[in-house]
Amino acid sequence: MPRLLSLIALFVLALPITIRAEDTGVIELIRELRSVNVKRRLQAAESLGRLGPGAAPAVRALVSALSDQNLEVQAQALVALRQIGRGAGDAVPALIDLLKGDDSSRFGGAIDALGAIGGAAGDAAPDLLGFMLGEDSALSLAACRALLHILPPDREELKQAIPVLVHTMTSGDAQSRDEAAATLGSAGLIAVPQLVAIVEAYAKDSESAGRAAMALALMGRHAAPAVPALIKALQSDKESLVVQAAAALGSIGPGADAALPQLRKLLYGKSSTIRLSAVRALADIGPGAADAVSDIAAALKDRDEKIRVESTRALGKIGAESRPAIPALVAALADESESVKWHAVWALSQIGGKAVNPLIALLDDEKLRETAVVALGDIGAAARPAVRPFVALLAKPDLPAALRSEIILSLARIGPAADDAVPALLRTLTDEKSELRAYAAWALAHIGARQAVPPLVRVMTTESGSSDLSIVAPIAVLTLNPDSPFFFDSAMKGVVELLGHSSASVRQEAALALAAVGKKAAPAVPHLTAGLADPEPAVRGALLSAVAAIGPDAADALPGVIKALADPVYPVRYAASYAVGRIGPPAKVTAPLLEVNLLDSDPLLQFASAWALVNVEPDRPGLAGKCLEALRWGLKSSDARTREEAAQALGALGSDARPAVPDLESLKKDSDASVHKSASEALQKIGQPKSSSRGLFDRGRGRRATETKSDAK
Repeated sequence: MPRLLSLIALFVLALPITIRAEDTGVIELIRELRSVNVKRRLQAAESLGRLGPGAAPAVRALVSALSDQNLEVQAQALVALRQIGRGAGDAVPALIDLLKGDDSSRFGGAIDALGAIGGAAGDAAPDLLGFMLGEDSALSLAACRALLHILPPDREELKQAIPVLVHTMTSGDAQSRDEAAATLGSAGLIAVPQLVAIVEAYAKDSESAGRAAMALALMGRHAAPAVPALIKALQSDKESLVVQAAAALGSIGPGADAALPQLRKLLYGKSSTIRLSAVRALADIGPGAADAVSDIAAALKDRDEKIRVESTRALGKIGAESRPAIPALVAALADESESVKWHAVWALSQIGGKAVNPLIALLDDEKLRETAVVALGDIGAAARPAVRPFVALLAKPDLPAALRSEIILSLARIGPAADDAVPALLRTLTDEKSELRAYAAWALAHIGARQAVPPLVRVMTTESGSSDLSIVAPIAVLTLNPDSPFFFDSAMKGVVELLGHSSASVRQEAALALAAVGKKAAPAVPHLTAGLADPEPAVRGALLSAVAAIGPDAADALPGVIKALADPVYPVRYAASYAVGRIGPPAKVTAPLLEVNLLDSDPLLQFASAWALVNVEPDRPGLAGKCLEALRWGLKSSDARTREEAAQALGALGSDARPAVPDLESLKKDSDASVHKSASEALQKIGQPKSSSRGLFDRGRGRRATETKSDAK
């Protein structure tokens, strides 16, 4: 796989496109590694390390630098290989040779680099095992950490690593104890029994129990078997242990709902630190903490601002079941803390429709009116009853301009359900004296008011290109997508020009407008490709969303998308994976990079990579073995679209996806109609012989592919 990664990098450089700055940068840095000047060689190695996965083409040069006459250059080459990570597989033989050598100063760096490379470093396992069982505690810890990243969880060597780590965590120096706890946290289920035993012995050694709880917190939902022990630890008189146990329960999430009674009690304790940790845990348990709503609502009056903020967060994460807390949240809108106030707005938006009428009642309160307007907009379509009161407010001549603009933006967020506001918004749009014409254009576009197209086109043809309205107008016309080719072509030209605007937010909105158009935006592909090197991650993500919406016709953008698959910002990599999947079989060349990302520690990236692999190569032999677990993870996502796409991908795998049948069966009762339909169809396909063509994922996705990080980061 690493060799294939290098080939992909060379393929990108060979494509008939303009070589970008980062490409020439890697080539130049490789040359610099051979400089006669030591300082230049050292700086080159440091720079390649900062590029991370993007420096994969330099791996062989860095391997050569491991034999450099200067020890600092050697050390920095090891650091660079570690930072490149899974793309540095070609360095494994040389790193193993270092472990067999006599220079102990390089053992630690080589071990860390092998761990960062991961599964491709399997040949190093015997040597690492020797270090793990050796007398040097620092190298032993490093070897344990590396083996956990390299070996699959059922390997016997890992079972030997757990006692070593436990011994270090309970008897080493402070730094080693913390590092061992963190390493145990990455070990998963294999470490849970021994960590549970340490937590259960909290009365004898509360410090070790706290570190064990910290390790369990790092495991997340995999630590569910530890819930009973953690509940008991909540009764300790050691504050630090209680805080760590609560954090672990919160990290486990919905599976920790058995802890509710004890966590509710902690909300009334004397220690503000413990109260804070309890409400945070309840927030992370989410809807399963519905029985604690009244206790959390009471905490909205806590004297500690942080606890009030976390209480609003908890009620918002519980969602619709927090309805009994609406009066307390409405009262929190008047909190002296701005943070509490705006978190309360968010919580009310998560509760949804039941919060609408209490918020409408606040529109008569001049102090809370603006806050209520924002909250109603955040609720979205369910806030339709607020539209007419909003229109009535807009009709008041003495209404402050700032409040007027917030009302119009909230109408935009309510969307098509705000159609009763269209006449008032059209009057604002056509009033040349109004300072809010751009806001009105934006709202009309989101409502879907096609009657706004003629005045918007007049703006496009008559007004200066520097005004807010002249910027919004082409985006609005393109979003409304009228049937007239003239309107569409004119708007497309204007939006494409905005991709080069000096404002990042304008570039982002222009890209998202193209994403909303979908396949019709294919003429913009060259401009989207050029923009994929944008310095702003949000803009790169929006551009990738547009590429994804265009689909197979965006295949010419693949060189830039390939670069984005190694982007240091995870949401950009998610969006790049989605773009690859939507392009489909023409993006088959990205498979090696997708396989690299499939081995990443981020579960959402694993899922996105698996989904894309199935979409570009649905009939590839052995694909199910690589993708099955990541797709099954997607079936359990809190995001309905992710569950739907996971089910579709599993269906595409046919009979090879049989292990996922129980998970798919459970989705037949899903509250989302599209999800249970996709699950039913997947079950039918799994029960039939696999055909050669599946036609995956023909439906378009929404505008913002980068906003899919529902429950992972």
